[in-house]
Amino acid sequence: MEHHPLYQGADAPHHNRWRLVTDQVMGGHSQAQMQSDDSGLHLTCHISLDDNGGFVQVQWPLKGIASLASYTGLYMDACSDSAVSVDWVLKSSQLWLPWQSYRQSAVVGTAWQRFYAPFSAFEPYRTKTRLNLARVTKCSLLIGGEAMDVSLRVKAMGIYRSPAN
Repeated sequence: MEHHPLYQGADAPHHNRWRLVTDQVMGGHSQAQMQSDDSGLHLTCHISLDDNGGFVQVQWPLKGIASLASYTGLYMDACSDSAVSVDWVLKSSQLWLPWQSYRQSAVVGTAWQRFYAPFSAFEPYRTKTRLNLARVTKCSLLIGGEAMDVSLRVKAMGIYRSPAN
């Protein structure tokens, strides 16, 4: 399997393109802090359901990656302080509304693990438009849907190609 890293903790001080977004953009009360250093991305968050809130996400831009369709999917090396469901979210220029996306989930546990998210497994979320990899603009890691405190670490993230591709 061929891996093409987009983010590695060791490169973090020089190459950090993560962007933090919380439900505060729509009046929610979730709070989060994001740090990126030699050990990777560290996201600590308090997710609140008050005022219709309930999410925290970190976004990574994918726009401009040539021939994303020639890859099988995304991967990340991650762990958490407790088991937590993390949604991989793809945004595309073919979508018009901010709540539309393509998603799949992974349960991140307390031990470091490599997770794979094949593009073929992303499901349309609040849209009927099929995913067009040529128009993908960003990938997000989304935590939410219930009140909780979470600490997520990501030491690598990228795209991969299976031998069959």
